[in-house]
Amino acid sequence: VLPCVHALARPLAAHHGGPVHTTEISTPDPLDIALDYIHQMPSKSAMTGNDLAEMKLQDRSVSKHNGVTHLYFRQQLNGLDVVNGQISINVHRDGRIINMKNGFVSDLVAMANTRAPELTADAAIRAAAETLGLEVPGLLVPTKSLGGPNQEMHFSGAGLSLDPIPVKLVYFRTADGSARLAWDMVIRTIDRKRHTNFFVDAITADVLGHVDWQHSDQYEVFPLPNASPDDGPRTIEVNPANAVASPFGWHDTNGVAGADFTTTRGNNVCAQQDRDDNNSACGSVAQPDGGGSLDFTGSLVNLDLATQQPGQYQNAAVVNLFYWNNIMHDLLYQYGFDEASGNFQENNYGRGGLDGDSVNADTQDGADLVPPSTNNATMGTPPEPNGPFSTNPNMSMFEWTPPNINEVVLDSGTAAGTYGASSADFGPALNTTGVSATIVEGLDGTGVTTDACEALTNGGTVNGNIALVDRGSCSFVTKVRNAQNAGAVGVIIANNVPGNPGGLGDDDTGGDITIPSVMVSMSDGATIRGGLSAPGTMRANPNPPPNRDSDLDAGIIAHEYCHGLSTRLTGGAGTNCLGGDEQAGEGWSDLCTLFFTAKASDTDTTLRGVGAWSIYETAPGAGIRVFPYTTDLAENPLTYGDIVTAGQAGGLSIPHGVGTVWATAVWDMYWNLTNDQGFDADLYNGTGGNNVAIQLVIDGLKLQGCNPTFVDARDAILAADAANNGGANECLIWSAFAKRGLGASANDGGGSTSLNVTEAFDLPTQCVVGCGNGICEAGEDCNTCASDCAGGSSSGAVCGNGVCEAGNGEDCVSCAADCNGVQGGKPSNRFCCGDGDGSSPVSCSDSRCTSSGFDCTDVPVSGGSFCCGDLVCDAGESCSSCSLDCTIGAEVCVGGLDEDCDGAFDCSDSDCSSDPNCSCIVTENPEASCSDGTDNDCDGLVDGSDPDCQVCTLGQRNDPCSSGAECCSGVCKGNGRCK
Repeated sequence: VLPCVHALARPLAAHHGGPVHTTEISTPDPLDIALDYIHQMPSKSAMTGNDLAEMKLQDRSVSKHNGVTHLYFRQQLNGLDVVNGQISINVHRDGRIINMKNGFVSDLVAMANTRAPELTADAAIRAAAETLGLEVPGLLVPTKSLGGPNQEMHFSGAGLSLDPIPVKLVYFRTADGSARLAWDMVIRTIDRKRHTNFFVDAITADVLGHVDWQHSDQYEVFPLPNASPDDGPRTIEVNPANAVASPFGWHDTNGVAGADFTTTRGNNVCAQQDRDDNNSACGSVAQPDGGGSLDFTGSLVNLDLATQQPGQYQNAAVVNLFYWNNIMHDLLYQYGFDEASGNFQENNYGRGGLDGDSVNADTQDGADLVPPSTNNATMGTPPEPNGPFSTNPNMSMFEWTPPNINEVVLDSGTAAGTYGASSADFGPALNTTGVSATIVEGLDGTGVTTDACEALTNGGTVNGNIALVDRGSCSFVTKVRNAQNAGAVGVIIANNVPGNPGGLGDDDTGGDITIPSVMVSMSDGATIRGGLSAPGTMRANPNPPPNRDSDLDAGIIAHEYCHGLSTRLTGGAGTNCLGGDEQAGEGWSDLCTLFFTAKASDTDTTLRGVGAWSIYETAPGAGIRVFPYTTDLAENPLTYGDIVTAGQAGGLSIPHGVGTVWATAVWDMYWNLTNDQGFDADLYNGTGGNNVAIQLVIDGLKLQGCNPTFVDARDAILAADAANNGGANECLIWSAFAKRGLGASANDGGGSTSLNVTEAFDLPTQCVVGCGNGICEAGEDCNTCASDCAGGSSSGAVCGNGVCEAGNGEDCVSCAADCNGVQGGKPSNRFCCGDGDGSSPVSCSDSRCTSSGFDCTDVPVSGGSFCCGDLVCDAGESCSSCSLDCTIGAEVCVGGLDEDCDGAFDCSDSDCSSDPNCSCIVTENPEASCSDGTDNDCDGLVDGSDPDCQVCTLGQRNDPCSSGAECCSGVCKGNGRCK
């Protein structure tokens, strides 16, 4: 397939040039026809030849259905466009001119008011901002200068515009036919309500005109960052599309300004209801229509959660799902889930990757089936489209039923009352009349005798009554079957964990169950057990609350969308690389819920759940997870070792429970970074610790490779921090993972197909706090922690005697004349050779001390008063040699110490530029004498320690060279001079 190239058939100059050889065609090029027609104008109108001298072809297109060619020309003067100075001309396919509209300024040279601006570009921006009633920032900073006749430059948004502000000179055609020099600029306000192209007079600062680019699309939804209706009411979100991620808005697919659809369909997602579970093609089902103004508010999206079932507010659900899918697309785009990385778009607008894969998002999926599809949500994500069988990702959102769809009613006794109860996926459903009998305890006589996992031993008591049993290690069907075999007419299962009762799932053997069963909460079960035996009734709740629609639960939407994120980024968009039981797909999806619904008021111990609103959870809790997300180990004790028993009786589920362990560890990391670097509510462009964490996770997905284990994923995040931040957050990341059993010694069992992992809680050496971490910390000294802190006696050393008296406090910093070493860079990067310490300073055996041919002899360290780490700045110590003890001082320009710890010594320190002892310039003065103890060339070295004093017949410092072999120093610098 040949690439499609858009270009003019030939340049305009060819119209007036020499012969052009072409193959014969039946009709001349419409461009030539148009140009001939236009150039006849001066003789027929008030136009002059100069008015056409600089015109340029701005655009050309052909209507396929009729073959008409549309040509648009822009008038220019001195290289500047004339705004509204346009000729449009239309040529029939047979070569006839259909019509022409001439907007050129007549006698442009005379009508132009000036050639040079008096108003600066930044002053013009201020003038435009004032017309919007905006507070003008104190300083407008130019970020780019493109130059040219129009003096185009870009300014930082500076709290005024979401985007950089482009500014250039143009001529503005006024109503009286004149042309005024003006500054052309675009401002998109921070509140996203205005996106305006301004033209400000370059002489008077008057706003000559403006064009509002902002579409009026608005959506009545539960907005970012609210996870659900529990977090706040619906609001009207105006123009929420991000200009970078969705440059043509949310209703475009052709890449031309203007909405292509007025329904909930666009480049990123097509949202529609699918109550019959037909998975109809996008647009084949009626969708909410916002009309030409894209207004998805008011009566169109009627919603009353207190009284309406989801089927009564389909439009509100579809609009909310459309909004949140687009929000997730635009947010994740900022962190690298873009076209090249395999994101979901119909049109990639030439930005790379493969397109044709927007999300098909179905609301209230399968709600009209019998039985209906409920209490779930799914995301199907095929690899990046590649071939005739490619399909779009599909998100299916379901209705959720109340946890208390049934009731248990005790008529008398100490436990008299009504208790909410869930339903079962097997056996007969209850009606509002229900089943009445005495409620008794079912006992099996084995292990936990109340869990009915074995045949009941008190059949005489259970027969004809309702059996109360506890949730336990066997399936719900097994419990009910054992009670049924004992003659029970119904079964009540008491939950064994706090919270709402859960649904009773079928283990695929429940076809023989003929009695109803329900579950009550753990606390209600205990109360009912305390009132046995008493008459009671199991029945359907006569006044159940309406179903809830997960289309209104942004936490679930974000979770499902990010299944697509982890699938596409792991191993590449065209692969399928998340397999095995130890894969964290569910964890990454939970993290998206947590990341993008976090609020500034949250803390690291705030309890966060997933799907809490959908399951009618009223207090902060875990939602549909086993534990809530929090850094508090008392509330969430999960560690890496918990996945060993996943899938087994009493263990975590696969994949959701396994994924929760991963998300718990990363959530701890998120809070380590957020507590360290702050929370930024701007999820698009923020710089807080929360933004850093999100970026690391998404980059980690790209770096972790195919079928990653938790250890692989951890290491990928660390690699991302090294790439993004130079490893600045390494120990914050390690401390979070080590806390949850993913420490340095953790073992992943050999691959993602194994759960035979070994947890570990250790940190790598560089992150250990305390003695043994190689850092002399406060409270440590050479006596209490000799491995980290240097020591010796400060008396008896004679600097300049050629002996590195390390035991007496000499090193390459305090006595460069005697001690070998590297002194460049930051103090933390220096090392010294020959003092026998073996750490930092280093011993002669270190390759850094022997690679340059140093004559290095270790001198044993002896105890004494010189002890870095004793919190006393002893003689021989300075802020550079012992910053723990000595505070930073002013640079003393002689003496060989770096007193101000800036990495520069004596005369080489810029602070000494005016010192009379430093009368040299490094790049000009050679070393004058090799025996006077003076550093003439300001390189921090004197006499015999200065390479300039070595006898050499090759090039000296600053002599011309082409390679290191031509220089005594062995180094030829990039400027072609010897070092």
